[in-house]
Amino acid sequence: MIIQLLLFISTLGAAEVQDTRDSWNPFITENGYQLGYLVDAGSKGLIVNTFEGSLKLGNDSSIAYVRDEVCYQRELSKINPQISETAKSALLNDASVSCREQVSPWRFSSFNTELVKNLQNLDHTAILVYFKRYKYYPITDTDSIVESVQAVDPNAPLSQKSMNVLDRYWFSKHLKYQTGFKDGRFAKASLSGYIRDHYTLLMQLGDSGNIFMRLNVDYKDLYEFIVQCMATGRLLRVHFIQLYSVAAIPQSIIFGYNTDYRVYQVDVLDQKMEKE
Repeated sequence: MIIQLLLFISTLGAAEVQDTRDSWNPFITENGYQLGYLVDAGSKGLIVNTFEGSLKLGNDSSIAYVRDEVCYQRELSKINPQISETAKSALLNDASVSCREQVSPWRFSSFNTELVKNLQNLDHTAILVYFKRYKYYPITDTDSIVESVQAVDPNAPLSQKSMNVLDRYWFSKHLKYQTGFKDGRFAKASLSGYIRDHYTLLMQLGDSGNIFMRLNVDYKDLYEFIVQCMATGRLLRVHFIQLYSVAAIPQSIIFGYNTDYRVYQVDVLDQKMEKE
């Protein structure tokens, strides 16, 4: 078993960022990477055999949700400002619940049954998967299809320890009202959309836990550096600009961005993901 495990990991190699830009397949709505731990998996089907599983995102998360800000703002606009504070508080709570989306565990499917079955030999080791999400996939349990998998290697070499693209954000830089940073890991990095395609990030705040936030990034080289960092499982310091909503509207219309946060710098820290 140990020899099989070593042979399997050796075939995965170093992190190679697949080109997620400009997918011209109109049936693919998203493609990118997810980082986490396999929590359950199994094969199904008689004629067509598929593999169905779940990934616990990030480091030591359980059931986690993230708020859909577009949905939340829409629900807030419906609240009558003349109502009592008690009623308003109840409606705000209802909006938070109705506009939340479960992000962990993340359910996926795959046709590469042999590849994914071998993951069970990794024994709670963090993995990075490349997936494509389709509008509809009738013969699998989910629309998210995993195409490749690799074990996270905390000692994998990185081309650099930090990347900063602030000078390129001429629009965001002059219209920002808040800059800041947070430490954590990117649990997901993907390209969403078809014509209005955009890079979306899901960040786990802190070293572990169930608090996640969404951000966007504009530049392909920074996105690729983020994916390389994900392949190491290293803790990151992420610097961002938060735009006024009115300043973010043009980019939201043109590119389909779903947050007001723009990542401009990523620093690699020393802390690693260990086995669960």
